[in-house]
Amino acid sequence: MTNYLRKPWGRYIKSDEIAFDPSDNIIGVSSEDDQSDVNDNITILTYRTDRFNLYPYPKSGTQTALGIIGFPVRYRGKPNLSEDGEVIFESDAEAYSFQLTKEMNNLIARVQELEEALDDPADVWNRLREAWRNAEEEEEPRISEIVNQAGQMRPFLKDLEKKIRRMLRREREKVQLDRIQEMDRASMRWLSKQPGTTLAQRAGSDQRILAIVRNENFDTLENRVLHAYVRLAEREASEWLAVHKRALETQRYKSVEKLKKVCKSFSYELRRLGVGLAAANITPNYVLSQDKNYKEVHKSWLRLLRKNTVLDDLWSWQGEIWTDFCALSIVLSLNELNEAELISQSPIVWKETPDHGRWFDQYQPFAIFWLRETKRIVEVIVRPKENKLASMLRSSILLRVTEQDGSIEPKLVAVWTTHNLTQSNFENDAKMAAQHIAPLKSMHANLKNGIILTPSHGEFVHTQAQQGDKQVDLVALDSFGASLRFGMNKISSILRSQALEN
Repeated sequence: MTNYLRKPWGRYIKSDEIAFDPSDNIIGVSSEDDQSDVNDNITILTYRTDRFNLYPYPKSGTQTALGIIGFPVRYRGKPNLSEDGEVIFESDAEAYSFQLTKEMNNLIARVQELEEALDDPADVWNRLREAWRNAEEEEEPRISEIVNQAGQMRPFLKDLEKKIRRMLRREREKVQLDRIQEMDRASMRWLSKQPGTTLAQRAGSDQRILAIVRNENFDTLENRVLHAYVRLAEREASEWLAVHKRALETQRYKSVEKLKKVCKSFSYELRRLGVGLAAANITPNYVLSQDKNYKEVHKSWLRLLRKNTVLDDLWSWQGEIWTDFCALSIVLSLNELNEAELISQSPIVWKETPDHGRWFDQYQPFAIFWLRETKRIVEVIVRPKENKLASMLRSSILLRVTEQDGSIEPKLVAVWTTHNLTQSNFENDAKMAAQHIAPLKSMHANLKNGIILTPSHGEFVHTQAQQGDKQVDLVALDSFGASLRFGMNKISSILRSQALEN
C-alpha cells in the first residue's frame, strides 16, 4: 500500500481523501513489493524496503488516480507581443500558464548552465556563480537549446557553405560533337537509328548527338536534412528573439541573432540549388553518421525536433530539476564562504537528454568543503541512498558538518527541496517541519536544524519556525531575477550560521 503526502513533513493522506492541489508536493511512501502504486513515479530515497516516491505533474492537468484535477499545464502557444514587447494574453489561465512555463524554462536554464561551466573543470563553481549572477538581472535572457546551438553551430554551417556536398549524376543529353566524352549503350542505339552514313550526317543540322553528361545535383539526403535544420533553427531563433526584445545588448541575444541570419541566408541558397526538405523520420546515411559537419547538423536538428517532447517531460518532473537547482545553490553558497575550500567534488556526468528531469548524475557526497578557520568539514549529500535518517525525514539533501578533530558526533542539517505550482502557506510549512524534527533525539542523529527551499512564484520570502531545540528556515526563491538574488544571499547567510556557529 502507498501512503501519499502533501508535504514531506506532513501526515499521510487517508485513502478516501487522496487529492492534490497545485500548492502540494505529489509524493508518497511505498514498499518495494507494493503493486498497487501508480506506475508513473520515481524513487527519491530508499531505506531497506521503503521507497520515498515523487509523482509527475500530469501533462494534461488531470490524473484521476491521484485526485489531480485542473492542474496548470505547460504553455504551448506562440506569444502575441504588443508594440512595446509585452506579451498579450487571452485569459488569466493563459497568463498563469505562461508565467509557470517561464519559471520552468529559467529553472532548466540555471541547471543547464552547469554544462557550460564544466568546460573548465578547475573553475566550475566560479563560472556557474557568474552565470547565475547574470540571471539575477531581469533583462538577462535565459539559456535554451537555440542559445546553445547559436554558439556551437555557426562554425559548422560556415564550413558547409564552402563545401556543400553534391552528386554528379550521369544523364543523357544532346551534346555537340566536339564535347562528347562518354556514350552508353542506349545512346549508341539512338545514334544507329539516325539517318546518314557518317557521324556528321547522323548529328543533323545542329551537330548534336545523344551522349552521357555529368550534372551536379545538390538534392541529397544530407542536404535535405541541412535545409530542414536551417529552416527550423531560423524559426526557433526568431521566436526566441521576439520574447527577449529587452535584451538587445546581451551576448546571448547577439549570438542568436547571428545564427538566425546565417540560417536565413543558407536556406535561400539551398532553395536556389533545388534542395528539398527531409522528413522527420529519415534514416541517416553514411554522410550524416560520419561527416563531422553534417553529423552535428543532424544531431542539432533532432534536438530541436524533440524540444516539445522534452519540455513536456521536464514539465512533469520539475520536482527533480528543482532538487538539482537547490543542490547547486547550496554548493555555490558554501563556495562563497571566505574560509571555505573545496577539497572534494563528485564527478558530474552530463546527459545529452534529461531522464525524468535529471540533466546530470553525481556520486556521494556531491561536494566536500573544509572550513580553514573553524576547523570543520561540510559534506553536501544529495538524494542519499539507504540512509535511515533521510528516509525518516524525507529530505532530498543532507548537510553533514564534522569537527576536523572528530571530537564530537557530526552535526546534520536536513534540506527539503519541495516544489509546487503555486504558493503554499510558508509560515505553516516551516512550523510543521519544525514539529516534524523536534522529537528527534541524539540517539537518532545529531540533527540540529532544517532548511526548506521552495519556489516563491513571485517575491523572495524567508520565514523561520522554532520547536524545542530545533529550528527550520524556509527560503522561497525563484531561479531568476531579484528573487534569485535575495534567495541566494539568504541561503548563504543560513549556511554560514549552520556551518560556522556552534
